[in-house]
Amino acid sequence: MTTNQKTLATPLRVIVFTGGRGSSSISNQLVGVAGVKLQFIINGYDNGLSTGEVRRFLGDSLGPSDFRKNASRLALLLASCQPELITLLDLRLPDPCSDAEALTYLGGIDSVNLADGAIAQSTFGDTLKINLDALTKETRKALAARVEQFLSFKRAESRSFKFADCSLGNIIFAGSYLLRKRKFNAAVADYCALLGLPDDLILNVTDGKNAFLVAKNTDGGILQGEEDIVDANRRNKIDNIYLLSQSDAAKLGQLKVLKDRALKLSPKVKECIAGADLIVYSPGTQHSSLFPSYMTPGLGELLAANTRALKLLITNIHEDSEIAGAAATDIIQKARYYLQEKNTKSLPEPALITHYIINRPEQNTASDNYIPEGEIERIEDPRQVRISNFEDGASGQHDTGKVLLPFIDMARRQKHKPRVAVVCLDTTSINKIVQTIREMQRAKIELYPCDVTVFYSSNREISDSLVAESDLSLCYVAPSTDGETNNQQLVAKAVASDHDFVCMFESSGMYFGSDIVALVANLNQEKVDAVWGSRRLSLTDIHQSYRYRYRSHLLKGSVSYIGSHVLSLAYLVCYGRYISDTLSGLKLVKTEHLDRSSDWIDDPSANQYLLARLLRSDGRSFEVPVDFLPMSPDQVSRTGAMDGIRALRVIVMQRIRAIFSSNG
Repeated sequence: MTTNQKTLATPLRVIVFTGGRGSSSISNQLVGVAGVKLQFIINGYDNGLSTGEVRRFLGDSLGPSDFRKNASRLALLLASCQPELITLLDLRLPDPCSDAEALTYLGGIDSVNLADGAIAQSTFGDTLKINLDALTKETRKALAARVEQFLSFKRAESRSFKFADCSLGNIIFAGSYLLRKRKFNAAVADYCALLGLPDDLILNVTDGKNAFLVAKNTDGGILQGEEDIVDANRRNKIDNIYLLSQSDAAKLGQLKVLKDRALKLSPKVKECIAGADLIVYSPGTQHSSLFPSYMTPGLGELLAANTRALKLLITNIHEDSEIAGAAATDIIQKARYYLQEKNTKSLPEPALITHYIINRPEQNTASDNYIPEGEIERIEDPRQVRISNFEDGASGQHDTGKVLLPFIDMARRQKHKPRVAVVCLDTTSINKIVQTIREMQRAKIELYPCDVTVFYSSNREISDSLVAESDLSLCYVAPSTDGETNNQQLVAKAVASDHDFVCMFESSGMYFGSDIVALVANLNQEKVDAVWGSRRLSLTDIHQSYRYRYRSHLLKGSVSYIGSHVLSLAYLVCYGRYISDTLSGLKLVKTEHLDRSSDWIDDPSANQYLLARLLRSDGRSFEVPVDFLPMSPDQVSRTGAMDGIRALRVIVMQRIRAIFSSNG
């Protein structure tokens, strides 16, 4: 595999901080994006309903609920296991449900023949039986092994367990926890493996040490856990959150000061954040699912250390009970507070979050449930803010196409090194070609984020040792013998290759190879279609050139000077863009704008056809000054008066054709 192929094959690594279901629309759509390696970072501080019962039963475990919900959703989207397994794990035992009934249901998981009445005849029992019957023998044995771990612990410790309305998945997860020697992160990987998911797809933010989430309201009241925090009847106004040790949580009412437990980041989370290209702070239940992850010691510093990644904070669209009365800017302020470990760190905000995504609903939307934008001026740098209608009209959730896909494209451009084909035109001189390469090397082209191949034609090949230290590649094209010119053959070869850009370099000796580097340096801009080398922007060189070329022909010089400005003004009139040097012999153009048929390259008006195509497509182009060496007309061909008139005609005619084609 070549270096270019390796670059293309490397997936974009996207990290999503998420909770249980709040960001499901985003994660659901991200799964379908090709060339993306997704990883979800979650915390285990949930203690509501059956998750809270599992934590009480096990005694020292974090909560499995959000991990289980994400695993089910992703397994369904990825089709990583039988759909009946997902349905079974999401089933909840009846309410009420006695121990005897629960043991009957659980005991039937590994039953060979469920028709023998091992499972009680009920709606739940029928559903359980249908899904169990569809599973493979190996899958049922794996489930039964984890159920047995759970039941064995229950018998050995004589512990009670409230089975009513308990998710079967939570019981299986508890079995995984016991099977993996009470190592929570290993239990997450074990549970994901049951569903055919990679062990690094869903990660716990910490090393698995147990902790309990509590919150303090602005009135001083204490909210004991996630269930109270998200209680829709409360409309909480939360001042701060804390992660307590088990002993502190047990005596919460006696504590005068709430103190966070010393937690550690998961080693796998450290690894995935360090290598991430795009990091997404999802919308959702902020105080229960997201802020607790952000406050993990060392996380903010780790995020700041990744200077390559784009980092998006997506604020909620709709108000929730735990952010009652909050604006989008309040969510942003709190996220920064927790990422700074409650302002105990002094990390630059752009190092933690590069972009803030704030929804602005349509003006005719009749709802008072939308979160207001807030005081946008509180965000110091407006370059970080994106405000628009990001809502999907059908679901009321975020539209990933509007929110994330532009940033995925941006991250891909940052990650992918552009491949540039430098075509040495108008020469077969080995000395001129080598001089061009040497000038590129002296300008340190290897320091720029691109892969460069020099296409040349000569009577002999250049040794690869010449470019070994500068990370350039060479592509030799034997001189044409079949009627094609060397220029046509070189351009056709470059366009047909897998390069993103083609740099057409007039190699007569008038231009300098170092200016190829000046053009390449602009490829770090967003959505570049062309970089045009302009001699007219180098005023000293252009005046010297006119003096040298027309020192004995003042009238010709005046005509040439005026004519070049006329061509530039023609573009301003026809396309609204002033092109200072329409006849440049040095330009870098995105390959998709070039015809595979290379006949055009030797046409005196080749630049005009190319510029017309670029400007018609609204391509984004830059002009940069380039140095050049005035040369005698005896040494190089010049653009004559008739060539200039023909070029003007091409500019106008191309514009007229574009108008007629757009009208029908």
